[in-house]
Amino acid sequence: MLISNQVDPYIVFSQPFDIKAPKSYLSGDSMILLLILCSLSFALCWLALAFLFAHSSRVENILFLLVFFVLLLLPASHINRAETNMAENRRLAVFPKLSLDGSINREFGREFDTWFNDRFFLRQQLVQRYNLLVRKINGNLQNRYIVVGKDGWAFSKDDNGIKNYQNKTVFTDKEEQYIADYLQRVDNWCRARGKHFYFIIPPDKSKIYGEYYPSWIKKVKPDSESRTYHLVDYIRSHTTVTVFYPREEIIAEKDKGKLLYFKNDIHWTQAGAYIAYQLMRKEMEKGYELPPFSQREWKPYAYPKGDANILFPDAMPPDTVKRYDHPLIPIYFTVKEEVEGDPRNRHYYNPQGKYAALFMRDSFSTLLVDCWFGNVFERITMRWRYNLTPDDFKYIEDNQIDIVVLETLERMLPKLLNVELPQNN
Repeated sequence: MLISNQVDPYIVFSQPFDIKAPKSYLSGDSMILLLILCSLSFALCWLALAFLFAHSSRVENILFLLVFFVLLLLPASHINRAETNMAENRRLAVFPKLSLDGSINREFGREFDTWFNDRFFLRQQLVQRYNLLVRKINGNLQNRYIVVGKDGWAFSKDDNGIKNYQNKTVFTDKEEQYIADYLQRVDNWCRARGKHFYFIIPPDKSKIYGEYYPSWIKKVKPDSESRTYHLVDYIRSHTTVTVFYPREEIIAEKDKGKLLYFKNDIHWTQAGAYIAYQLMRKEMEKGYELPPFSQREWKPYAYPKGDANILFPDAMPPDTVKRYDHPLIPIYFTVKEEVEGDPRNRHYYNPQGKYAALFMRDSFSTLLVDCWFGNVFERITMRWRYNLTPDDFKYIEDNQIDIVVLETLERMLPKLLNVELPQNN
C-alpha cells in the first residue's frame, strides 16, 4: 500500500491505494492465440534452418540466422506483468481479449501492439538509452512538463514557462489595471479592519539560473523589461499594496556561491525561501512585534530526487552530487492537513508564536512557511488558490486573522486575471 505524506511540491494522492500482486492477463482464447503464434514462429524458424542446412554449407549464414532469431525473440522472453509503471506514473496496458461479446475483437492487433510495447523485455533500459542518445545528438531534451538545460539543470514548461523566460509577452494596460484593482480591494478591506496585506512574487528559477537555460531558447527582451517588473512598477505607483519581488536580493546571495534553487526541481531551496522571509519579516515588523527567529547554522545535504526526476525520469537521473543548505532550526509548530478536502490546505499551530496569518498560495509557500513563518506566527492557514472569496473574508474576521499574504509564482501571474474582484467594503 502506498500512502502519501501529502507534502507538496511532490506528487500527492488524495487517498491511499494498493498496488496488488501481478494478475494473469491471458484469458482462455488469448492463450490459444498466443500458443498458435508461438507454434508458427517455431515452424518458421525450423523451416528456415532446414533450408540453410540443405542449400548452404557456409557456417556464418547459419550463425547469422540463429543470432537474428534469438534477437527477434528476446523482447518476448520476459514480459513485464506489473500493473503500473512507477517511473512514468501511469498504468500499463492490459492484454486484450480475442473476442468481445461473442464476436471477434477487431481492435485486437492494435491493442496487442500497445500491450507488447508497454511490457517487452528491457523496455525501460532501452527508453533511457534512447533519451540519452537524443540528448547527446540534439540537446533539445524536453517533455510536456520539463525542459533540460545545460549541465542537466531542469526548468518547468508549465504555464508558459519558456515564454516567461524569454520575456515574450507583457500585460496590457487593462490587464495590469485589473490585477492592481484586485490587490487594492483586498488591501483596502484589510486596512479598514486594522489588518495588513502583503503580496509576494517568488521569481521563476529561470530568472535566477538563466545561465543554465537551454541555449537553443533565446530571450526576446532582457529581464529588466519583463512582464513581472512592469507589473511590480505599476502596483507600486498606482496602489498602496506592499509587494515583494526578491529577484535582485536572491541573485546577490547567489553570487556568493549559495544554491538557492534546486538543480533537479523547479522550487527554491530553504536558503532561497529564507531571503524572501527576511524581506517580508522586515516589512511586517513595522506593524507587528514578531518573535525573534533567524538562521545562523546550516547543514549540507543531498537532494537526489526532485520533481523534475518524477516528471521526466528518463532524462533526469538522481542528483547525488549537489549539496544544498538545510537550516539547523527547531520546529515549534504542528500541522493539520486536508483542510476543506484538499491536502494542500493546512493549519499550523505554534504555541510559542504570535499573531495569525492567512496564506493564499501555490507550492512556493511550502518552504517559506515550513522553515520560517511557521516558527513565528501562532496560527497560519494555507489555502491553495489565489482568489479571496467572500467566505475567505468571513474566515479572516471570524478567526481574527491579523496578516493576509498572497503568494503567486512569477509565471503564474496571468492567473490573477481570472480572479473575481471582491465586492466587500
